[in-house]
Amino acid sequence: MKIIVMDMWSHYRDVVKLLFPNATIVVDKFHYVRQIYWAFNKVRINVQKDIYHTDRKTYNLIKSNWKLLIKYSKRIKKRRALYSLRHRKYITAFGIIDECIQSSDLLATAYSLKEEFYDILNNSTINNIEQNLDNYIFKLIELRIPEFKEVISAFTNWKQEIINSFIPNNYIVKNNKPGTFTNGYIEGVNNFIKVIKRIAFGYRNYDNFRTRILYIHNNKTA
Repeated sequence: MKIIVMDMWSHYRDVVKLLFPNATIVVDKFHYVRQIYWAFNKVRINVQKDIYHTDRKTYNLIKSNWKLLIKYSKRIKKRRALYSLRHRKYITAFGIIDECIQSSDLLATAYSLKEEFYDILNNSTINNIEQNLDNYIFKLIELRIPEFKEVISAFTNWKQEIINSFIPNNYIVKNNKPGTFTNGYIEGVNNFIKVIKRIAFGYRNYDNFRTRILYIHNNKTA
């Protein structure tokens, strides 16, 4: 099986289907997960705008803890209560999250949708992801939250490619489980090259640029 991993730009998909008709197209998880991130963040920002003039305390609470709200709750490590100057009491990260989402039904629903998707992402396999994804899309359609409209469109248009991202990658084994296909390494290298170029304010000589990239990259991975 030939696998091609890409982001969610339709022209890439068109070219691959034309030149490699038998290849299996996979959307890198980073690119469809951030659709959820963007949708939830839009809800958070809109809720903040709505309460800015009426409840400045809650506005500041949500705004100052946006990174905590974005994070998947099962990956939050600080479970011990810490003293908060803002709250003037000991409170856990989950206590802060509860205070934030209890201030708005819309924010609470969006938070639940975000968490549900992360659960699907972490617990699904190639055997059940299609059903789980269909159920999730149907739920979004029923809720009719404007900020999630683009998620519905993206997940519907790229459904098969998202499903394909759950194909086991037996070349990478982690915790006795096969990994997934990703272009994360390539994107990392591209960003690394951009940093080199930016630091040097550009290169006039291509050979010097290439030599610099190879030298730093080889020493970095040595």
